[in-house]
Amino acid sequence: MTTSGARVETGTWAPGMRYLRTGPRDDAQPLLVLPGLESHAQPPTGLGRRMVLGSLRPLAGARDVWWVDRRTGLRPGVTIADLAADYADGIARRHDGPVDVVGTSTGGSIALQLAADHPRLVRRLVLVSISSTLASASVAWPWVSCQRGLSGMCRRM
Repeated sequence: MTTSGARVETGTWAPGMRYLRTGPRDDAQPLLVLPGLESHAQPPTGLGRRMVLGSLRPLAGARDVWWVDRRTGLRPGVTIADLAADYADGIARRHDGPVDVVGTSTGGSIALQLAADHPRLVRRLVLVSISSTLASASVAWPWVSCQRGLSGMCRRM
């Protein structure tokens, strides 16, 4: 299936992380998109798939875009650091160098943890609408953490 000339494929990253991939060619600069968590860890289908591909289309014109969901079968007690380690493993297996990462919602929290724990794998980091907890005290946490640990990557928009 193609979207405006870009190929679309699905598959699985070890350890069981499902992905949607789109872009013009394999040698384009990779962009990893970490979505927010849902009740299932599968690439979207039907209308949801069209919406995700539509949101990726502007990026996929020149980038090799990987929309990668968390692994399936999470057990109680899994942490954001555990999920970030899964993404680090997938990046190391699939890419020769650091990648640009966009994280939305809980995917943004995972992306921030990924950049903090595995900075050699993250070239640039974009965080969209993230929070560390649902409590109001968490609102400033991502920006403060970014300033402290990732000062070379942080920039307010």
